[in-house]
Amino acid sequence: KDKIRIKLHMAGEGRRDILILAGERINEATYYWKAGNPSGFAMQMRKYLSNRPVEKIEQHDFDRIVKIFFPEHVIIAELFPRGKIVFCDRDMEILGATEFEEYKDRSIKRGSKYKFPEAGASISEIDYDKFVDILSEFKDSPIVSIMAKEFNMGGFHSEEICLRASVDKNKEIGSLSDDELIDLHREMKDLLDSEKSPGIVFKNDEKEDVVPIDYLKYKDLEKDEYDSFNHALDIFYGKEAMKEAQKKKKKSYNKEKNK
Repeated sequence: KDKIRIKLHMAGEGRRDILILAGERINEATYYWKAGNPSGFAMQMRKYLSNRPVEKIEQHDFDRIVKIFFPEHVIIAELFPRGKIVFCDRDMEILGATEFEEYKDRSIKRGSKYKFPEAGASISEIDYDKFVDILSEFKDSPIVSIMAKEFNMGGFHSEEICLRASVDKNKEIGSLSDDELIDLHREMKDLLDSEKSPGIVFKNDEKEDVVPIDYLKYKDLEKDEYDSFNHALDIFYGKEAMKEAQKKKKKSYNKEKNK
């Protein structure tokens, strides 16, 4: 219920699919498999969006939220943990969602106005003084958790910055030296400006992760490179999903055949 596939027709190119998994990812999918019975939410969107053009797709600020605009509607894909896929009109009134839920500062329910989650600071705009100022409010907390939350980057990238800066990720902020703070801020900025190097990393000949850039965490692992992060995502997730679907289909066929 937390997955939808948007089928598009591109002039001169044919079929293009956008796959959205709530709380996880959005990517163009080229590996197709037969979907199960559509949910009521999927049927609702199909009713309003069939043969409607996609006007634009954009990220919301620096957050892990993607907005897909149609002439009269918007699909909001929340890609952070426990995120939802939300269907709104252009006034941002909620028409449907993968799951309805009440939060202390916002509500995901039919008829409510969609409110974006309160975002942390955007690392693209934070200078060193602002960086230190924000961290100073959490002197007794480990650096990794506060960077993940306050700078809206998640645990994985917060850990990577600590690793690149040679700072213990569990060190309390109040005990960090000036040099360590300088190194953390520099590595945070450098990570944002990293050269794109999409690929799939392997550990013991098994797929470990799909990445948009080179990470120090994976420096000793083998990596297959791809022309785009989207392509790497498609291979990493889509190819295996198609194989699994084909395997289930064959198993079901053999079961019927042997009755």
